Amino acid sequence: MDLHLDDRLLHGRILHGWGRRLGARRYVLVIPAAGDPARRAVYAAVAREAGAELVLAAADAAPAPRAGDFWLADGPAAALALWRAGRRYRRLILIGLRRSAGRRLGPDITADEADLDALRALQAAGVGCERRRFPDEAGEPLPPL
Repeated sequence: MDLHLDDRLLHGRILHGWGRRLGARRYVLVIPAAGDPARRAVYAAVAREAGAELVLAAADAAPAPRAGDFWLADGPAAALALWRAGRRYRRLILIGLRRSAGRRLGPDITADEADLDALRALQAAGVGCERRRFPDEAGEPLPPL
């Protein structure tokens, strides 16, 4: 399985670009404490509109992967927590990470020091980390961190 990362979680590019292209039938959002109730309601409505199931899960309570899943984390810390909780993925695809300050790693990707530390830990564990804005683009490895 691949884990995708976008700090905005479910939005147009994810639903209409990535989800449709990859045939997502279930969106699994890995977010701390499964997010606040207002955001959960919005995500559920958006997923229903896209004709897909939605699962919101903390890293240590993530479901087993299944065919048709689109896994999405809201930041490197959530991606690392998922890995440390035993859920393995072959690569982390960074779609968007928009920190107000930090190091620019590519279009739509600016990481702060905590993000960089989490990404380094994932790379050290053998996770392939790449940046890609759209599913039809070739992935680019992250620059040295």
